[in-house]
Amino acid sequence: ILLFPLLKGDQARIKLSLPYLIETEFIQVGKNDKEVAWQLYCELITRVGVVEYVEDEDIIIFCLDSWYNFFQFAREKLKDLKPQKKPKKSETDLVTAITNLLNKELRPFLRKWHAQIRYFWENEADKNKNPVERQKEFPKYAELIKELKELQEKLKKTSEALYKIAKS
Repeated sequence: ILLFPLLKGDQARIKLSLPYLIETEFIQVGKNDKEVAWQLYCELITRVGVVEYVEDEDIIIFCLDSWYNFFQFAREKLKDLKPQKKPKKSETDLVTAITNLLNKELRPFLRKWHAQIRYFWENEADKNKNPVERQKEFPKYAELIKELKELQEKLKKTSEALYKIAKS
């Protein structure tokens, strides 16, 4: 995450690089953006999928449920952001950044894995086993964990960026 303040008019602008917005250079930050960024930051940093997923302790479906709940929260927070002029091609705003996070990162991951692991958990897994051991029997467990940790890193970077936006 790259960050430095730029001033233009009455709004602060910061240079910020997010993993799912490769081409973005600037995020326009107004007072409302800072408030929403802070709320999203607080929601995100407390979720098991961002703090650190511990394979021998955490339960995957709880992590995915938490991300789904964050998705819903973030969608509601988008409604609190005021429309701005369409950013130039080399720029983005908080609406675009959060929309891309939801639609290009969280939604595809949840679409791919949430139903599969939930079906396995509820219908195929041995309910007599310890939950941590039970989830490891999921046929695509290694692939799921690999992708979960990749998304977790993106969400960590996003939470860091949201903090910087809120404090800019």
